[in-house]
Amino acid sequence: MTKLGSMRHRVTLMGEDTMQGAGGRILATDPVIADVWATVNDPAGSLEEQGGRQFIGQAVSFEVHYQPGFMAARKVGFGSSVYKVHSVERTMGLTPVIRYQASRLQNSST
Repeated sequence: MTKLGSMRHRVTLMGEDTMQGAGGRILATDPVIADVWATVNDPAGSLEEQGGRQFIGQAVSFEVHYQPGFMAARKVGFGSSVYKVHSVERTMGLTPVIRYQASRLQNSST
């Protein structure tokens, strides 16, 4: 299967930023960088719930086509969950890609 064909999932790449809100408060924001097609590899489920407590399992990897602006992503939205990016790896070659390793944020499900 080609890289293009394996990118079947729509994900949202987000950055992390702060801005000054009303009354001078500092607010954390997650500006959207892009909505892109990605390969998602979740080997054992990134989050399991046991007895009302959540446990983070192995990291999920997201692979997208390379664009310079995508390197700034610090969060990835997938389905109804948001994942915190722990590492970013750029692979150059015939089809350059960016691979993100991420863990699901515990309060991200709706």
